[in-house]
Amino acid sequence: MATEVVDHKILVCDRGTVDGAAYWAGPPEEYFKSLKTTLEAEIKRYDYVIHLESPNGHYYDYKNPVRMKNLIRPCA
Repeated sequence: MATEVVDHKILVCDRGTVDGAAYWAGPPEEYFKSLKTTLEAEIKRYDYVIHLESPNGHYYDYKNPVRMKNLIRPCA
């Protein structure tokens, strides 16, 4: 179970609650309010974050219909 504390194991997730705000149609504050949480509360859940950038133009598969990276708002 992901919520168990085990000293010798690491849990790696490829997405977290905060990521959903990038896909939310309205302001990020409304996103977190709909989840009954805050950005600050969600950030506190992480010990570490590894940020991997998406490949640019030539290497990115824009022909894949399930990829919607063009819909993501840039970070402020």
